[in-house]
Amino acid sequence: MNYRKLIRFILPLAIVFTAGDIGQQVLNGGMARVPDVIATLAAYGLALGIKALLATPIAQAGQLGLVLTEDHRGRRLNQIFILGIAAIVSLILLILGLTPIGSWLIEDVHSLSSELSTEVQFTLVCLVPLVFLEALTRYYAGLLLRYRRSDLVSASTFAKIFASIAAVFALLPLDLVQSRPIWLPIMVIYAGMLAEMLVVGVGFAIKVKDRLPAESDKTHSLAYAIRFFWPLVFVNAIQGGSRPVINLFVARGANGEFGLAVFVIVESIAGMICGWLQELRYLPAAFRDEADSLSYIKRFSIWCGIFGLAMMAGFCWTPLLDVVLVHLIGLDKTIAAACAMPLLIYSIIPLVTTPRSYLHGVAFVQHRTRALVPTTPARMGMSVVTLLLLPLWGVEGAVLAAAAVTTGLIVETVVAWWCLRR
Repeated sequence: MNYRKLIRFILPLAIVFTAGDIGQQVLNGGMARVPDVIATLAAYGLALGIKALLATPIAQAGQLGLVLTEDHRGRRLNQIFILGIAAIVSLILLILGLTPIGSWLIEDVHSLSSELSTEVQFTLVCLVPLVFLEALTRYYAGLLLRYRRSDLVSASTFAKIFASIAAVFALLPLDLVQSRPIWLPIMVIYAGMLAEMLVVGVGFAIKVKDRLPAESDKTHSLAYAIRFFWPLVFVNAIQGGSRPVINLFVARGANGEFGLAVFVIVESIAGMICGWLQELRYLPAAFRDEADSLSYIKRFSIWCGIFGLAMMAGFCWTPLLDVVLVHLIGLDKTIAAACAMPLLIYSIIPLVTTPRSYLHGVAFVQHRTRALVPTTPARMGMSVVTLLLLPLWGVEGAVLAAAAVTTGLIVETVVAWWCLRR
């Protein structure tokens, strides 16, 4: 075991994770150039938050490929399992998009206008096929990581980035987009996902399929997969639920649509700079066959966290922030100024996400996913306390949202360390 192996594995994932959010910034720039930019950003952010909450099981499909799939029999079993979950998620999205339940959730609960509610419901219906595409892509990407083909996973993300950027420039002048701007993010998301799925599928067929045995004595039953998977679903459901809850508090505050729009920008920029630290969770499972791997991975993760903190400081504490927001993304100066304080709060995020990623990786490789169950309720509770208390001191909008996310992550990491230590 040596650090070079770890760097070769994580570097492609870190590069494309950062580059992936560059594609999101291009999309944000495209939405900033369509009519009614605030409503478009708010509708897109709200619909994406709802979809992310419902599709939290899909986000963990890669863990089935990385940790539990040992042969083709297990691959087929796990694929059926994850597609069944995708069908349930799609049904719920259709209910929210086509029935008065969705209108009540958006208009009454979030206190938003009927026009914005219509756009959010329309977006939810359009995202239904995306759930199935995402489920298959995440699962087979996990299989590629199982055989340390992080280069192919990174290639798929680059394909997604290039397709998304090309789609923004190709679609922006269309009359369809100019008359109904929400079409822009919807079509860009599909262009990127189809490109990513194509590369992952071809990479699996060429590089991994023949290395996976037909059957083995390590095949896990469906019941075992459910026991491994349900804590991940629970954890990610609460994690995904924190975003809509935060959106709810921001939307019901003063100038709610503006706060939602700024929060979308802030989240994507923070993810672009230090979101790659979340990829550290794949290291323990990918290198589980190496001797003394956890000791190496722990030290490697510490250095990655220090580097991520330096990146956030260099971006959020310097004039570079204004250059990127105003001159590169093309945001209005009012929106750009509102992004400054939330990003200052987010600048400490690497101190939290690095140990969190390592602890999650240890839980995955040791099949101790149940130990993570208490972590996210603690995170949600801390976020809600923050959302209730800070407005008493006049904190609102994206600043309130960033503070709630940060305090929640801190508590989640501490609880994860305590539970795994026990």
